[in-house]
Amino acid sequence: MALTGTRMESTGKTKKIMLGKILFITSKYGGLPQGLINSLKRMQTDYVQVPIWRMTETFHEFKPATMIFFHQNFKEWDESIANEVTNLSCHKIAWDWEMPWQIDEIVPYHGLFSFILVQDKSSCSALNARVNNKAIFVPHAADPESNPHFETVPFQYRSDLCFIGAAYPSRVKFMREVLPHLKDYKVVIGGTGWEFLPDTAGQ
Repeated sequence: MALTGTRMESTGKTKKIMLGKILFITSKYGGLPQGLINSLKRMQTDYVQVPIWRMTETFHEFKPATMIFFHQNFKEWDESIANEVTNLSCHKIAWDWEMPWQIDEIVPYHGLFSFILVQDKSSCSALNARVNNKAIFVPHAADPESNPHFETVPFQYRSDLCFIGAAYPSRVKFMREVLPHLKDYKVVIGGTGWEFLPDTAGQ
């Protein structure tokens, strides 16, 4: 099934585009969430996901019509990455999950993308003032197959304190400082990169 999207032209009009085969470019901060994978399968989408360091190789093998740069840390991008992206000819979309913190980081690279998907509505308006109205508000959602509704939280998931998120260096530093003071509480941490903690599989 071929997905469709729209692109803002310089005239201010929108143009319908076929997304076709999609190559998701992920980062060291993790791949696509299971709920999104489930949705792509239900839509029978022809897609592949690879980390950014395999981008060019996979592009030539898979020959996508669209590349979606998913959950990138644009502070880590530089001219060499921008040139590599520029040399790959197809529709390109940035799907950011870190607004408003990445507004300043993504602006220098907005010319690489047809549009930018953001999860924060206020950030979308602020970003559009700087990127020629390329930003589109796409709120987070929960896939019902991956996240069944519970009237009450099952016992094994109950906690006094719960944190959900990847193990960014600043978060790891914070947790290492705080956890020794929380020994009398049940603390649940969910996300990628926490495998070093005791009694956890990192999820």
